[in-house]
Amino acid sequence: MGTATGVMNFFRALAASLVVAIMGAIMLAGFGVVADRGRGAEALIAAGTAAGDAAGVFRWVFAAAAVFLALGIVALIRLPERPLRGGSGRAAK
Repeated sequence: MGTATGVMNFFRALAASLVVAIMGAIMLAGFGVVADRGRGAEALIAAGTAAGDAAGVFRWVFAAAAVFLALGIVALIRLPERPLRGGSGRAAK
């Protein structure tokens, strides 16, 4: 039981990290920030003020979030429900 819980938590954290990275990439690409080493927050602020259409960029981020939410719900529905082997400790009548 402990191993299964640990594996489930690992993959949940891994998927969450991947989703956050994808949404961050959508946001940065929408604002026109290119991947360049050594550029800090100043480049992001300058690109954000120059782009001006933050609503359009965040519309794509929320669309991606809706897709990932739908995938999560489908995965939850397909998850088989299995009772524990030991029971609840009470004798069945």
